[in-house]
Amino acid sequence: ILNLNDHPECWVQLDRRKMSAVARDATEAERNALWPSLVAVFPAWGYFQKQTERPFAVKILTPTGPA
Repeated sequence: ILNLNDHPECWVQLDRRKMSAVARDATEAERNALWPSLVAVFPAWGYFQKQTERPFAVKILTPTGPA
């Protein structure tokens, strides 16, 4: 996450498809909307989130083209 804060340009891969993207922090409303789905995919995040007062960072990736 810290690297994405310093260098938001990144690339992601889904199966064989690679794309470049720009990362940003989710707004509070976006995070609140996305969090239940994220915990459903990886329930441990919900457990770990309860162990701290600070909210876990959620990044939004906007595709910018092929990698």
